[in-house]
Amino acid sequence: MGWGVNIRECIEADWESVCEVYQLSRFDESGESVDFSSIVPIEDDPKALRLFEHSDIIVMEIDDRVVAFAGNRNNHISWLYVHPDYRRKGIARKLLTKILEGLSGTVTLNAAVCNPVARSLYESMGLTLERICIADSHDDMRQAMLLLLENKKTSGLTVYDYFWRAIHGEDE
Repeated sequence: MGWGVNIRECIEADWESVCEVYQLSRFDESGESVDFSSIVPIEDDPKALRLFEHSDIIVMEIDDRVVAFAGNRNNHISWLYVHPDYRRKGIARKLLTKILEGLSGTVTLNAAVCNPVARSLYESMGLTLERICIADSHDDMRQAMLLLLENKKTSGLTVYDYFWRAIHGEDE
């Protein structure tokens, strides 16, 4: 990349930057014409806030500016957002790789069906499409893809059960 790049744990001082990345990314990831004002900011969405607070979050800084963040709750990738100005530079792949290094067993994530760029990234990293479902995407309900890193049972739960618990904040 050639920049001063750092991946580290998210700290409280990152909150404003994380909110900005999220807001700009949510607009772009919709893949359809959406009124920017209709996107609920993370700080105003109780479900998104709860998921954020219960996830392990990392950020990527480039030249001391937070340009992306990612996170997981248990083995569910709950967050992966890159500022639009920094896309197509391998940042999402680096963050996802960093998270996956610390996980074992079945890893799940969901992505909007209308986001083929995300699906391409995830599949290039070994995740496979498990099913298309309607998922709560923080501020709305939309078609989502459930993707898996491994297709097996974890702790006696089916993959779908594990995914459901992870995104709804239910511990095993």
